[in-house]
Amino acid sequence: MPTAIHRAALAIAGLAFLAMPARAEAPVPRIAKGTLYETVRADLSALGWRPSPAAAEQSGCSIGREDVCKRYPEAEFCSGTGMGACGFLWSKNNTLIQVRTVGEDPAALTLQAIACRAGCRAR
Repeated sequence: MPTAIHRAALAIAGLAFLAMPARAEAPVPRIAKGTLYETVRADLSALGWRPSPAAAEQSGCSIGREDVCKRYPEAEFCSGTGMGACGFLWSKNNTLIQVRTVGEDPAALTLQAIACRAGCRAR
């Protein structure tokens, strides 16, 4: 049978849980197409987004694009052909987005699109 101390501790724990902020879905950020990825990274970070650790675990950089994956641990894939398309994963709360870029030079990748991967809400 719980004592008064146990009941008080449970009540305090319950109040602490209720006071915790909900981890709501985040809207997909809007950043202008053609923006340098370095700027996109800074903008996302300023908005509370973080590089997703899942990307590093499943990196799909093509031979010759390892420099991109080394420079950006959030890289999910990077193509060695065509326009040099790359995808980067970012997360915030329960939301996962993919940032797609094009370009050959890792320092000059430009934004093509930002797309929801999971848990996004409409604007």
